[in-house]
Amino acid sequence: MERADVLKRITYLEKKHDLDFADFSSHWRTTHADIARDLPGVACYLQNHVHLAESPESATEPFRIDGIVELWFHEPDVVSAASDSDVADRLIIDEQRFLAGLTGGPVHSAEPHEPWPYKLWVLGHWSENTDNSDAVHAWAESLSASLHRHLGININELESAEDLLIRQALRHEPRIPQVALAFGFTSLEDAQEALPQVRSALGALSHVANAHLYLGSEEIIVAPELAS
Repeated sequence: MERADVLKRITYLEKKHDLDFADFSSHWRTTHADIARDLPGVACYLQNHVHLAESPESATEPFRIDGIVELWFHEPDVVSAASDSDVADRLIIDEQRFLAGLTGGPVHSAEPHEPWPYKLWVLGHWSENTDNSDAVHAWAESLSASLHRHLGININELESAEDLLIRQALRHEPRIPQVALAFGFTSLEDAQEALPQVRSALGALSHVANAHLYLGSEEIIVAPELAS
C-alpha cells in the first residue's frame, strides 16, 4: 500500500445527550453540512455517521463517538485560514446546537478515495506510546487482503497531540485516538459480514491498545477531485 503525507484532519463528534441519533444525523448532514461546504481550501469533506460501536474486553478507555469527520485541505496555508474564517465561526455556533463533544487532530493519511458507502473503523492508541507504523500497516494490509467484497483501507495516524482541535464549550476526548483504520464497503450487509473477522483479528494488532470498533455510513459533503 502506498503511503502519502497529505493535509488531512480527523474530528470525532459526540452528539448532544438529549438528541436521538436520527436528529443528530439529520442536522449534521443538512444544516451543518450546508455551512461547512463554504469552508475555504477544503479538498474533500466526508462525514461518517456511526451506527454501531463495539468495545472489546481488552479496551480500557471508552471513546464517545457518534460521528467521524474526514477533512482534506488543498494547501498548508489554508488549514489555518479555514480555522480563522467567518465560516468557521458559523460552524462553532452551530456545533452547540447538536454536539456535546468534539476533538480533532491532523493525521498522516492517503489521498481521498472513491466513495465508500460503509466503513468499519478501528480506533485506538499506540501500545505503551510506541509508534510502530510499519507493523500496523502490515496488519491492516494482511487483513484487507482476506476480506471479501471490500473496497480498500485507509490508515490514519495522529501527527501531534499538541495540535488538537477542541472547543471550550464542548467536551473533548481525554486521549484522542492515535490510530484510525477504515475498511470500506459497498453495502451495509458486506460491512456487517466482515465485522466478526475484523473483531477476531484485533487480537493480532499488538501495537495498538484500547482498540474499539465502529460501523459507519459515509456522507460526501465535498467530493474530491479524483485522478482518472
